[in-house]
Amino acid sequence: MASTDWLSYGCTEIVNTARARAYAAAYGVEIDCEPCPSLEEALWGTDPDWQGYSTPAGDDAPWFDPAVPESGRFLGIIGIQFQGLANNPVERTVIPRIGDGSFVGALRRTHREINLTLLLVGADECALSWGMAWLAATLRGTACAGSGCTGDELCFFTCCPCADPLPYDEVGQREIRHLLDVGLVGGPDENDRYTVPGTGCTDSAGLCGDPMVSEVSITLAAGRPWFFHTPVPAGGQEWNYITRGTLVRNYDPDADDCPKIPDCLRDPTCAPLPALPTVPVPVDPCYPRGRFNAWRMRFAYSPVEVTEWLELVPVLFVETGAKALRRLSVRFIPNPNNVPCQELGSCNACGHLVIAYLPPNATLTLDGRVSRAWVDCPSPNGSATSSPNLFGRRGGAFSWPALECGGSMCVEVYAGADADDGARVRMELVPRSDLT
Repeated sequence: MASTDWLSYGCTEIVNTARARAYAAAYGVEIDCEPCPSLEEALWGTDPDWQGYSTPAGDDAPWFDPAVPESGRFLGIIGIQFQGLANNPVERTVIPRIGDGSFVGALRRTHREINLTLLLVGADECALSWGMAWLAATLRGTACAGSGCTGDELCFFTCCPCADPLPYDEVGQREIRHLLDVGLVGGPDENDRYTVPGTGCTDSAGLCGDPMVSEVSITLAAGRPWFFHTPVPAGGQEWNYITRGTLVRNYDPDADDCPKIPDCLRDPTCAPLPALPTVPVPVDPCYPRGRFNAWRMRFAYSPVEVTEWLELVPVLFVETGAKALRRLSVRFIPNPNNVPCQELGSCNACGHLVIAYLPPNATLTLDGRVSRAWVDCPSPNGSATSSPNLFGRRGGAFSWPALECGGSMCVEVYAGADADDGARVRMELVPRSDLT
């Protein structure tokens, strides 16, 4: 289930029942559905200049365009029904055994399909037509998503925001949910259009027409089926500077210092079978090898009030400062007992990342929500975005970590000794759920 009073897509507000009611009232159009009492506080509570909704032009509503006069007479969109948010899109392959029973395969999540039923309100038919055109253009998504990239972000409230949040929360932060990699697959399709009672509108030519509403249907698909919550506040400082750690000389990131677990069933009186020859694994030539002098820094992330029932995924940010950052290595080490990070070994790390090179004045974003990484760096045209090569341990594939049973952890960072004093790291942990 979800609240149908508000929804945004690609950072553009689409549904807002409170806004539509306020604009429609100026034309004598009564909207029967009452919006959530705390909706405006959740959306505008931190804005000291907020005085309530007035007009589309005065509020610079998302659809208002000074070049299109009728856009000032489009009155907004009301959510009627959101379907697909209460379904858990999972599948599993079941293969019959030769004898009795079956083999149950691994559980995997498919994409999530969302069906929206919306009501568009216009002061006249021309305004309503503009609202339809604006909605269709908005649902095409950003330029990247429209050209076949990854999709956009869909946001909504899972329930009416609570006006009495916990001390570290703002109104709506506990109730908001994010779906990622969302794209349009159908619509908007108009189901019905009709006039409604109201005062109508006038312009320089006289009467514009009667107020009208249109019911439309839209189908979206979310490539990432999880619902992502607001990042959990960390218990430590936000940014951690790499060169404030310990300088380690002749560090070898590929050295195997973790003891092997012996086989408890091995009979010491029985000679082991000869080992099979090891198949060499090709390693990317860009993967950095050999010993080097490195800064080693660890910082703790102890989430505030995190539930043990939801998985947590990390979102990591690295700023290189004025110099290039070489041989960056990051390990995520679970710390369920909240012991000091310096007392933990790195053998239990649930993720190991290596990046050979990051340019000066660049920002790396490692987003575990969508399993993607990108680097924003300066260019002659202002800025550029590139996707870095992500290596795992010993040049293998990097595996995106997901944490269970609470999110207290330590993050271990290594980087070349020539790192800039401004090079720093920050992390967020984001809860995710299968249902809202």
